[in-house]
Amino acid sequence: MYLLDTDILVSFLRRDQEAITAIDALKVQGINTSSITLHELFDGAFRAGNKDKALSGVIALANSINILYFDTECSKFSGKIKASSILSGNYPGEIDILIEAVALRNNLKLVTRNKKNFEKIHGLVIKEW
Repeated sequence: MYLLDTDILVSFLRRDQEAITAIDALKVQGINTSSITLHELFDGAFRAGNKDKALSGVIALANSINILYFDTECSKFSGKIKASSILSGNYPGEIDILIEAVALRNNLKLVTRNKKNFEKIHGLVIKEW
């Protein structure tokens, strides 16, 4: 099963054929996204030139995909990831850590092209699209 990162969903919403094909192929094995990713998508939609169209796209997507919420276990994972990444000098940023935590907590492969920010997390399996 997979957790879709923000980059593939933004491309999907922009009707990028490569993203659409990748998501269609992964659906059979199960796809999810996180409430953190939805936050990023809504943030982008509220700043878009055509806000109404962008918001309706995000809402339609949110209604069609399983959403995994950030819970207490995710908080524990993210705290550990953040501490470790800061101590090692490889801090990828807060949002990416929260998304990583959702993937790890739910034992999911993260589908992203943003491999650089995620590849240093022990135990996280990345599937590039």
